Amino acid sequence: PLGLVDKAGTWYLVASARGRAGPGRPATVFRVSRITAARVLTQPAPRPPGFSLPAFWARWSEEFMSTRPSLPVRLRASPHALAAFTEVFGDGAQDALAAALPPDTHGWRELTLHFEHELAAAHRLAGFGGDVEVISPPPVRTRLRSVAEAILTRYPEP
Repeated sequence: PLGLVDKAGTWYLVASARGRAGPGRPATVFRVSRITAARVLTQPAPRPPGFSLPAFWARWSEEFMSTRPSLPVRLRASPHALAAFTEVFGDGAQDALAAALPPDTHGWRELTLHFEHELAAAHRLAGFGGDVEVISPPPVRTRLRSVAEAILTRYPEP
């Protein structure tokens, strides 16, 4: 073990691991909730010379994010939705908002957000109800409509 990191309420163990770490990669990362067994060793774990947990985490996070799938979703959003984007989507929304087209006469802006896949986009955007309109890709529009229909089925009119 080299350290624990809490990222948005999820804990990660940074550790030296035989076969997973190597030259230029002094450690690897494990999601704590997925660890199913551990044992205490009699020998202390050597810390790599000059190892810095914050520096390692910054490099690892950047590399991890660059390898994640990214589906661009073009959409229009109302001023109400736009005001919540940073809170809902985190810092990544800042770049999208900065690159957004100027507002139309009703304050709606067109922008691109990135999601891991179509279902993630539909589920994340569904919470905005009619305050967002997906322009593309068409499969996200279709999935968003399916999510809306499922919600209406769950809550029929009395």
